[in-house]
Amino acid sequence: MKNKNKLNQNGSPQPGQHRMSNPSGNQNESSQSANGEHKKTLSFKKSLLVIGLAALALAFVTAWLSRSASISSKKEGLAFLASQETKNVDEIAQKINERDASEKAAGISQQINSGDSSALWPLFDNAVILGDSRAEGFKSYEYLPDVIVMAQIGAQIKSIPDHLDEVAARKPEVIYLCFGLNDVASNVGMENGPDGYGQLYESYIKQILEKSPNSKIVVSSIIPVSQQTLAQNPVYERISDFDRQVREMCERNGWSYVDCSSLVSDPSAFASDGEHFVPSIYPEWAKLLLQSQYPQMS
Repeated sequence: MKNKNKLNQNGSPQPGQHRMSNPSGNQNESSQSANGEHKKTLSFKKSLLVIGLAALALAFVTAWLSRSASISSKKEGLAFLASQETKNVDEIAQKINERDASEKAAGISQQINSGDSSALWPLFDNAVILGDSRAEGFKSYEYLPDVIVMAQIGAQIKSIPDHLDEVAARKPEVIYLCFGLNDVASNVGMENGPDGYGQLYESYIKQILEKSPNSKIVVSSIIPVSQQTLAQNPVYERISDFDRQVREMCERNGWSYVDCSSLVSDPSAFASDGEHFVPSIYPEWAKLLLQSQYPQMS
């Protein structure tokens, strides 16, 4: 047949013939497809990289926080152990001091009961005594030196401010106050009401503590006079009321109140005037005062 490649009238190839492909078009489509796949791969890798970096950062932060918490916990633990160790040491030291004080007091008590009062007086080395002529006997009978006994004949509680600097210079561990008889005779403070004496006494003691804040306060009761002297001087009937105010003053301030009335249960305790005491009373008075510091002493 002639014209084998001749097309049919509709332009279709005759049977047995095929349309030629376009190589250039296929190459473009393949290239575009490859580029798309490459971009997807890069995007996926970037996502993985970002996720990996984020995970790494999170792990680092977690580890740092954990380490910080661990360090803080260790520090707190060490601090707790140190505090417990200090506490245990302090408790042990306190128990040792209490035991030593108990043994010391027991030894002194035994020595005193045997008739030797010399062990009493060194216990006043870190103390001062303020008071009137009754307390002055500790000095005049040569039991204690002037530097400890600041008592004076005729003194009232109003004289306390005169000794503030002297007391502060001593820095005493204990301050013993033995006033009252002259205050009763002069009705000191009672112009301010039924509790005026106790309130005035309290104000003076607080002045002492402003100068010597670490000192312990021990207040002797107002010791009665003899029955004969009371009969001659009815003003001393006020002693019990004044002493009540002293006791209540100590109670509301946490100061030690020492009832010394037992010292004069025997009339022989008094000197001839019925107000002051014979020398043998002072070791017994000292013993009562010291019991506030050494309860084991009896």
